[in-house]
Amino acid sequence: MTDSFRAEVLKNLGTNLRKIRIEKGLTTADVALHCDLSLNSINEIEKGNKVSFTKFKRLLSFYNKRFEIVITDK
Repeated sequence: MTDSFRAEVLKNLGTNLRKIRIEKGLTTADVALHCDLSLNSINEIEKGNKVSFTKFKRLLSFYNKRFEIVITDK
């Protein structure tokens, strides 16, 4: 996996998680509290910065979502 591809995936994940949070009417502080993560971690994830998979799993679980990789034709 190239660094640019990894960066694109993380950015898309962060954007989608931010969208979910906003749709649910939650602040980053709300999510941090419920997921036992720091506010900084939530912000880093939503910006698409590299964080541990464990932190992503906590957010996905809180939002009742799962992560899938789908391979399609261009």
